[in-house]
Amino acid sequence: MIKMKIFRMLSIAIASVSVGFAAFSEDATKKPQVVILKLDDLTTKFPSKDCPAGARWKKVVDTVEKKKIKASFGIILNSLEKDNQSYFDWIKEQNKKGNIEFWNHGMTHAENKETKAQEFNKGSSYEEQKATIEKGQKLAKEKLGITLATIGTPFNSFSEDTEKALEDFPEIKIWFFGPGKPKISKKLILGRVVNLESSVGNPDFDKFKESYEAKGKDKEYIVLQGHPPAWDDKKYENFEKVIDYLLEKGCVFMTPSEYAAAKK
Repeated sequence: MIKMKIFRMLSIAIASVSVGFAAFSEDATKKPQVVILKLDDLTTKFPSKDCPAGARWKKVVDTVEKKKIKASFGIILNSLEKDNQSYFDWIKEQNKKGNIEFWNHGMTHAENKETKAQEFNKGSSYEEQKATIEKGQKLAKEKLGITLATIGTPFNSFSEDTEKALEDFPEIKIWFFGPGKPKISKKLILGRVVNLESSVGNPDFDKFKESYEAKGKDKEYIVLQGHPPAWDDKKYENFEKVIDYLLEKGCVFMTPSEYAAAKK
């Protein structure tokens, strides 16, 4: 009887250790979550003395460098049409450092108020969309020496013709917020699960945290879209709180191309 009790106690102890070891092993091998910062609307509309793209963009660059993270900036590519060498040099300098990836955010980011036609929606044909992409890619190559490997269409709008047009540009590997169920696209489509901004231009840490804990924390990656030109000091404070919170969680910040390479 005593031997039986001892045997049962040993069995329970061994089982507990096994379960604990398995949990430890699983936790130890779990990869950290990847965070991709998708920051939109880089132009020269609001230049400052120390930055041709503007003080708010410089502030983001300073944060990226200070916190040793990565980010990606979407260029509205008509900003490359006029000669502005200081702007070109600033982009090239950031690109050379390797902690910021620049991407194609359309040529104009405009909408026809009457027809609601945009660069990449049903109001634009395949031929028009292809020409827009081609013009932007060419400008980036000529003015910056950069081949843009990622696209994020203005307003995040697209049509079947967008998929078709993008297939003509094999150098573009990644598509922010493209179709959840693509019909022909072979791009790496990065989706959206949680929002950095509660509304366009308004980072909100409390709302982000609530959403992240509910549906974002267990995802392999999250893409956070933001619009730095609209951020005042208070909004920027919320942005940095989100960054610090995710760093404390052990998340790893990557550019979209880094993430694509890591998946391979």
